[in-house]
Amino acid sequence: QGYVLVHMKLSEDAWYIVRNTPSVTGFVGSGTDPTPIETDEIEKIQKRMGLEQPKHKIDFAIG
Repeated sequence: QGYVLVHMKLSEDAWYIVRNTPSVTGFVGSGTDPTPIETDEIEKIQKRMGLEQPKHKIDFAIG
């Protein structure tokens, strides 16, 4: 069990896909509509889980 955070432009088609994803049993919030989560709240959740933003690795050769 766990949570999946989805960043998307909410449209009827996109919401239909999310609602009908296998094994998805519910959503944060009340009712049938998703509840947006502010960016700072997502960052707090990720920090608590020990997740960091991806670090970019750039390979180059001195030439």
